[in-house]
Amino acid sequence: MVTMAPTFKSIQKISEVEDISYAIQQVFQSSQTSIATHRKQIVILKHIQVRAHELNLESWFNVTFCKLVNKVLVVKRTESVADRVIKLIAGFVLSVSDVLKESQTEDENANKELEVVFEEFIDHLVRHLMKGIDAKDKNVRYRVCQLLGLLMRSLNSIDENLFELISDCMYQKLFDKEPTVRLQAVHAVACFQADENDSDENLEEGHLNTATERLVFVIQNDSNSEVRRAALLNLEKTPETFLYLLERARDVNPVNRRLVYSRIMKEIGDFRILEYSVREALLTYGLHDRDDSVQKACVQMLSYQWLDTLNGDILELIERLHVTESEIAEHAIKVVLTTRPEYITKMKMNIQVLESLTAESAFLFKVYFTYINEQNMIDKLEELPESLTFSRVLSKYFSARLKIMERFNANTTEEQAIVDLKEMNFVIDKLLEVSTDYDFSDEIGRRSLLQLLRSTLSSHNLQESSIKLVMRTLSKLSVNERDFCQMVAEIIDDLTSTDTHQKTVAENENNQEDSKDASGDSFVSAVSDVEDEDIDPETTATKTKERETHTVASEVMLYALQIAQGTLMVTHSNLNENISLMSLIDSLIHPAIKQSENVIRNLGLSCLGLCCLLDKQLAIDSLFLFGLCVTQGVDSIKLTGLKAIFDILSTHGISILDTDGGIDSLSIAKLFYKSLKDFKRPELQAISGEGLFKLFLADIVTDDDLFETILLTYFNPSINENETLKQCISFGIPVYAYSSTVHQQRISRVVADTLKRTMKLSDELEDKSKAISLNTILQQLIHWTDPRNVVGISEEEISTSGTHAEFVSQLVQAMESMTESKTFVKSCVLALPKLHLTDTKEVALLKQAAQNLREIVLTVEGEGLYKMDIPTVNAINKFYSFVDSLQDEKGEEEEQVIENQDFQSNVE
Repeated sequence: MVTMAPTFKSIQKISEVEDISYAIQQVFQSSQTSIATHRKQIVILKHIQVRAHELNLESWFNVTFCKLVNKVLVVKRTESVADRVIKLIAGFVLSVSDVLKESQTEDENANKELEVVFEEFIDHLVRHLMKGIDAKDKNVRYRVCQLLGLLMRSLNSIDENLFELISDCMYQKLFDKEPTVRLQAVHAVACFQADENDSDENLEEGHLNTATERLVFVIQNDSNSEVRRAALLNLEKTPETFLYLLERARDVNPVNRRLVYSRIMKEIGDFRILEYSVREALLTYGLHDRDDSVQKACVQMLSYQWLDTLNGDILELIERLHVTESEIAEHAIKVVLTTRPEYITKMKMNIQVLESLTAESAFLFKVYFTYINEQNMIDKLEELPESLTFSRVLSKYFSARLKIMERFNANTTEEQAIVDLKEMNFVIDKLLEVSTDYDFSDEIGRRSLLQLLRSTLSSHNLQESSIKLVMRTLSKLSVNERDFCQMVAEIIDDLTSTDTHQKTVAENENNQEDSKDASGDSFVSAVSDVEDEDIDPETTATKTKERETHTVASEVMLYALQIAQGTLMVTHSNLNENISLMSLIDSLIHPAIKQSENVIRNLGLSCLGLCCLLDKQLAIDSLFLFGLCVTQGVDSIKLTGLKAIFDILSTHGISILDTDGGIDSLSIAKLFYKSLKDFKRPELQAISGEGLFKLFLADIVTDDDLFETILLTYFNPSINENETLKQCISFGIPVYAYSSTVHQQRISRVVADTLKRTMKLSDELEDKSKAISLNTILQQLIHWTDPRNVVGISEEEISTSGTHAEFVSQLVQAMESMTESKTFVKSCVLALPKLHLTDTKEVALLKQAAQNLREIVLTVEGEGLYKMDIPTVNAINKFYSFVDSLQDEKGEEEEQVIENQDFQSNVE
């Protein structure tokens, strides 16, 4: 028997079964030290196999090999020695597979016998491993999946039946309870994506093969981030899988999100093959990600990979971002300029560039100006055209827009005119955005632009976004705010009076022909009007105002309201000190609210809300109107009215409530309650939730019942259908709770009612699976009210906080009303040890809670409702012991105080 390490010469001398076993064992032993010798060991192992075939002992070789493999399967995954042996096995199978491939390309009969030997070995090894695929030992399942994954990468061909057996088993292991096993199964399944057995017809239709579908399922549903990551990296990069890959930009794990930008996008290659909406979402998620590493990866992708793909052409990049529709494009280009400042150095925005702007170049000019202005780059700012030149450039584009408008009005269906008008509006908006921060220290340039914007506002029908930008610029160019408001009032008066005059002239011309024939009727009508005026002058005045209102066209009134809205948004002075704005309320805003068209009425309400922010008395007088809009208006009116109420309360506080002629606080609370519980109108519900949290965080509203409504809404399963509201409340409650112990006490005071009403709501649900468990609700409430979570709180404040003492009292109150429910009582009792009860100020409250809890226990035991289990009894006894210890400490402190007082009296 050979007892030395096998060599090529010693292998040829092998003649016994024991020699073959010993030689294989020596190879496995040597492979554990280092992978550097694996190539040599694989060659030796192959020679041993050939020698075994010559001795007709190939079956013994296979059995011995598999027995040694068994030794590796039970080793934990943290052992690197086992990984080296597995790499040896995979390398040996790869060498065998290469031999089979070479024999197929050469003479088929040359090595027919060895080919059969190798195929039998592979078949025997794979089938042997399949026996451990469902083993109880997680290490065995892990090693089996690991080996099968490596074997599938090594094999060039495999029997079809064997392949189906492996694939079916690996698909099952994707659902293994151990994440490590699922991870190796993902690596194995990834090898099946190139399966030629899948029908080409399905693939041509854009369908995914079975393996790819399973990996997509893992990416979207597996709970372990490493398993999802493995599926993400191993999924084929094809147009059919792009969306599944890129949606991982919203993965909960930051590493997975970062890989989308740093690796997946590189493997995809040219970003231009992605749709615009996908690129937009990808940049939005990446640049706004809360993790810095993800943001950096997205910035690198945008600034280098994408820009290099376009050969450094930043204008083409802007074009690819669809800047006229994009919301992230401006931030994205700012990031590019910050990351690659050489583009700033090369750019020169002279008069020639400004006179030939497109949507893309106008956008770049705006971002460029914002960047150099924020960075205070004096040299670059001085290179810009003078203010007078800039004013002339803007005038040129306003004139060009007029020509496009004439063409558009002549044929509203002309597609080119629509596109040109949209692009020109975008260019003008970007220039106006620049004008708000442009240097107008030159008085001639300032006056030139002021006159241009004033005349443009009067004669051009600008879009709403342009109007707001014009108003911002005019407010900065004006001498003071009063002069600015007076100028705007004159513009609005000119618009309305001109339209009224034109209509009056047209009506007079139409009525001149009928004046003679209807002279008698006219006389009678005139007399009637005079009589009516004598009888009821108020009615006559109302009719006259209605006639005057109707003489203003809807388009003109809408345009005037947009100007007024833009003015009010940049005005900060008190309304009583501004006669020009006061005149707009009576002449424009109130008539607009009385209009039957919802668009005009809605805009009028918005303007009135802005006016209320500038005058407290007007806010008091208008609250009833806004409340009426919320309760009786259409959806758009409801939204505007509710926003106005929240803005008014945020500005003036609750001092405007419960006043003479105003609305009482109870009515407002009911209004908020109804809007927050209105699940049929999710947008109204979301605005109500957001507005309430702003008021609560500012301590403007401190109503416990109203906050209880917020908690009930949060624990209501219906909130899952309103993502905006869910996100708002999920963010708002923790921020509110952790900002102050006073806020935590408010939450503690409503615990009992919240629990009872939530359980009642759960019982009424048709689908019980949607209900939130009581334990989950209790854990959430305990965490919110834990004084240790308050930001900036000291240890002394934590020790004296009575938040959780109040929480205990509320829990016991809830148990008193639901004593018959064993599940409810048990959950509440088991929550007691989780509370942070270290204070000594609320001993009386805790003592009363303990006494009430004893009565509940006596009631349960006396009436024989149910039997409390051991954990529940232990939790109750632990709470009793804690309260008793607090009483002892309190008694000792009182005795010490009495002794000190007696000592002082004796001394005296």
